[in-house]
Amino acid sequence: MVQIFHNHYKITRILYDGYDFNYLKGQSVLHGISELIKVVPEASVLWCKEDYVSYLNLTVIHNLSLTSTTLYSFNPNENDFFNRVIGYVDLSIAISISYKNTYPTWLMSSEVGVASLQLFKLALELVPVNSDFDYFLKSFAKLSQVEGVFCYSVPSLLLGYKNDNKDSSSIEIAKLVRFTKQHYKLGWTFQLLYSFLFHEKIYAFFSMISPLFYKHRVLQSKVIINDLSTSTLLDVTQLKIDVLIPTIGRETYLYDVLCDLKNQTVLPKNVIIIEQNPDTSCSSSLDYLKNEKWPFEIVHNFTHQTGVCNARNIGLDAVTNEWIFFADDDIRLVSNFIEQALQKMTALNSLAASFNCVPLLTNLTNEKNPFQWGSFGSGSSIVNQDAITGCRFGKGYEFGFGEDADFGMQIRKNGYDVLFFEYPNIVHLKAPIGGFRTKPVVEWANETFAPKPSPTVMLFRMKNCTVAQNRTYKLKLFLSYYKSQSIKNPFAYYTTFKKQWQVSQKWAHILSKKNEL
Repeated sequence: MVQIFHNHYKITRILYDGYDFNYLKGQSVLHGISELIKVVPEASVLWCKEDYVSYLNLTVIHNLSLTSTTLYSFNPNENDFFNRVIGYVDLSIAISISYKNTYPTWLMSSEVGVASLQLFKLALELVPVNSDFDYFLKSFAKLSQVEGVFCYSVPSLLLGYKNDNKDSSSIEIAKLVRFTKQHYKLGWTFQLLYSFLFHEKIYAFFSMISPLFYKHRVLQSKVIINDLSTSTLLDVTQLKIDVLIPTIGRETYLYDVLCDLKNQTVLPKNVIIIEQNPDTSCSSSLDYLKNEKWPFEIVHNFTHQTGVCNARNIGLDAVTNEWIFFADDDIRLVSNFIEQALQKMTALNSLAASFNCVPLLTNLTNEKNPFQWGSFGSGSSIVNQDAITGCRFGKGYEFGFGEDADFGMQIRKNGYDVLFFEYPNIVHLKAPIGGFRTKPVVEWANETFAPKPSPTVMLFRMKNCTVAQNRTYKLKLFLSYYKSQSIKNPFAYYTTFKKQWQVSQKWAHILSKKNEL
């Protein structure tokens, strides 16, 4: 592994056994990397700012799973201006990075990081080069993450470093405006300028205006980055997997799911079925669970308590094997779905993945690369037990929205990633009967001002989004909702919306306590 040390602007030294790279001292980091690619193209490279050299955790660094598609870095400054303020224009989960565990994000850093020179060769071909190494890393990660490059913030790259929380706003304003202009739609640039003025109280007009003349940036070409050919796929027939299915009122559809599972080339060990029926006078309607013979153990739990969060948590308590397939009761699967899914996951060392749901079975000729996903499919995902240690479906989300996305965030905060695979896909029938169709009477139904947004949405945002992200979300909701409501006086509407937002916050806090139970 080549080790490049720098002072943020220039290379100070390069270490690599058997090679003398002193001639690169004083050059930009990107120039040094481009020269290294010519000499040792198969090597990996560690870059580190001189301030952090004594804190490098070489044990972790040497144990990283380095491939031609992985990019690791870490910015130890929790008060970094760019990372904090980019939330005004990017509402994705990539911005809420963890400073304790590995976290999937395009927010790469020049402070310390590791990647293969093969990946840098690709990056230098696809992204325009400038002298700002930090900007280059962020730009490449932002553009390539959706194409299959896996980017991670890894706090364990440094050991024992105490964050000094330096404020970098004075040098980051123009950089942030430029980045927004080059990587987001034009409207987001004006959103950022608005946020600078009204939230950050920044009035550096020249720094804010001069970057507006940069062109929008895209990858210069599309490439196949992850080649999951049959030669790279492992034998997964010895892996043990349980299937978890909550169900209500879909006996025929569930039977078809069980038949598909019965025909799998890799059979599940247990199929855990949580059957719900709110009618206390009724018993189970799934006679075929006992009347027919199945090549796996059926773990059947019947309850009169409805709610998908409760059902999945009951199912999680019954899981005994290392892999879990979270499934719906109205899907159809090809006979080798589980085998193909596990093969692709193990090939990429993935412990959590969601799979594409389609209305009709499709054979893809141009399958997209697997990529880091910002959500989680609670009825179309396979996870390893290690990734969901301590994870539960929050009771505060019951009969609302967001429990699946929140579960995905718990996985990420545990230090694991959620990948999305376009294939093998799952046919989701969206059955017109059964399911969780009864609209419950919500606790906030009698509020004078109906909460806006839904308290479950607010709960998710309070738990998983940054201050900057929620400020922008509030503004966007305010503007979009104005068209569909009856108050046309903007001042009266603002007063009403403000009260609705406060009601939503109040109930979100109440719901958060349910999550803690």
